[in-house]
Amino acid sequence: PASKKADAIWLAQSRAGYALKRCPVCNDRLDDKSPDYIWQQPGQPDRLVRLCDEAECVPAFGKDAGRYLKMIDAAAAAKAAGARK
Repeated sequence: PASKKADAIWLAQSRAGYALKRCPVCNDRLDDKSPDYIWQQPGQPDRLVRLCDEAECVPAFGKDAGRYLKMIDAAAAAKAAGARK
């Protein structure tokens, strides 16, 4: 198992590189107070997902995670492409 220090480093790096500025579910602005969620799928690396509202957005994300993960991946790819220019 990873140490708490390694987990904290992973989370800090994931937050710093997170490409979305808005919640993928409702499009509300994300800020420093927006909760971090760790999305886990068997056989896949853990993923940071930032959502704005626990009561509404978390259940909606869980119902259609593939759709929202594609949005996060597309934003990350666009961010990476912009960084290479």
